Amino acid sequence: MSRFFAVDAWRPVRRLGLALLPRLRVSEPPQLNDCDLSGADLRGVNLRGASLNRANLTGANLAAVDLRQSFMAHSVLVQARLGGADLRRAMLLAADWRGAQLVEANLRRANLQHSDLRGANLRRADLRGANLAISRLEGADLRETAMEGADLGGARYDSTTRWPQGVNPEQRGAQRVD
Repeated sequence: MSRFFAVDAWRPVRRLGLALLPRLRVSEPPQLNDCDLSGADLRGVNLRGASLNRANLTGANLAAVDLRQSFMAHSVLVQARLGGADLRRAMLLAADWRGAQLVEANLRRANLQHSDLRGANLRRADLRGANLAISRLEGADLRETAMEGADLGGARYDSTTRWPQGVNPEQRGAQRVD
């Protein structure tokens, strides 16, 4: 008996329950819009191309999750743990990442425009080519983060924001708010 469950559509995920989610193998990207996955343990799950718009992932463990090219507009990821997660080219518009742990996450070319990253830990993350325009970065820890080509136009930061060595946020269009 296989330890994986194959499903053709993601609607059954809600009926199967979160305990089986890490073992699911699917033929199409998951459609989990408006889902409440708060506190879920989704470590290592393949959610590539997933649609998680307006999802509640508060306090969820998404460590090492594959979220490449996913859609998470207006999602809530407050205090979520995404260490080592792959979010390359993800659409993360206006998401709430307050206090999220994104240590060593790959956010290369991700769109975080209008997102709230206050107090988020992004140490050693890859933000090369990411769009952080008009985002909130007050208290965020960006030390040792790769930020070449990242768009900071209109992003807000304060005296508690920690930047990588050599990055001048104001030269990149960010605005200090304190």
